[in-house]
Amino acid sequence: MIRHIVLLEFTAEADEASIEALVADLRALPDAIDEIETYDVARDAGLADRNAHLAVIATFADESAWAVYRDHPEHLRIIAEQIRPVLARRSAVQTAH
Repeated sequence: MIRHIVLLEFTAEADEASIEALVADLRALPDAIDEIETYDVARDAGLADRNAHLAVIATFADESAWAVYRDHPEHLRIIAEQIRPVLARRSAVQTAH
């Protein structure tokens, strides 16, 4: 199993409507990509300073399933059109279990 964890921080220009649209589109990805086993998209609860703004935690059967997700056109569209324009910082890790 591969677990994929991404943390996003947005620029000050990221407005609430854009972030909500991004969250909705990310949450729709499991309907478009069969290889996703679990997919959790959540905004930071605001409990501590300097946290990331958004987290994505996904699981895949194996590396090839993760690669399908990574390269899927809908995933790439969301990155290009919704994430990159407001992205200040991204951190990610893939772990094998």
